[in-house]
This record gives sequence, C-alpha cells and structure tokens, in this order.
Amino acid sequence: IIDRHYRIVKANLAMKKMFNFQKVLGKFCFSMFHDSDVPPHTCVARDAFVTGKKQRSRMQFESLGDRWFSIQASPIKDENEQVTQIVYSISDITDVIAAENLNKK
Repeated sequence: IIDRHYRIVKANLAMKKMFNFQKVLGKFCFSMFHDSDVPPHTCVARDAFVTGKKQRSRMQFESLGDRWFSIQASPIKDENEQVTQIVYSISDITDVIAAENLNKK
C-alpha cells in the first residue's frame, strides 16, 4: 500500500521477497521499483491518485532484473471520496511476454 507521498506503508511477504527482505516500509515506491528520485511519467499510482480510478499497465523494471510485470493501482478512498492510498499489485509476467514474442515470429 502506497500513501499520497508515494511511500510504501504496507507490504506483503511476496513484495518483501521480491526485494530480498530489505527494508521497504517507508521507502518511496519509485526508488524501489524504478531506481529513481521521482515518479516516472508512466506511474500508474500517480494516475490512480489523480483520476480516482483503477489503473493498469505492463512494465519492465531494470531494478528487478529487467523482468516484466503486470501492474495494477487501485485507489483507497476516504469518506469524502478522496484517494488517500493506493493498493499497488504487481505480477511477474516475464514468461508471458517471452511467449507472446515467440508467437509474433
């Protein structure tokens, strides 16, 4: 779960394993996933904060060994319908991308 400042405030075991159990809570998501000091222009979390709607994308992360991921950013809203946090879900789809690329040949 990511807060409005793009800090990771909650992480499940799968995410902790993805980053070899290094500390992720309190870190900026863009520094962990994109090895960047700012959110990228393709940031689905930012788009979910702005639109208030679920956002999806496919993205390759150099910081995770150039693997491909399916990403979903789902807004959590308060009683006033303001987005306060984002549930950020990712799934490794590297094998799917490789199969799609084989089928294109």
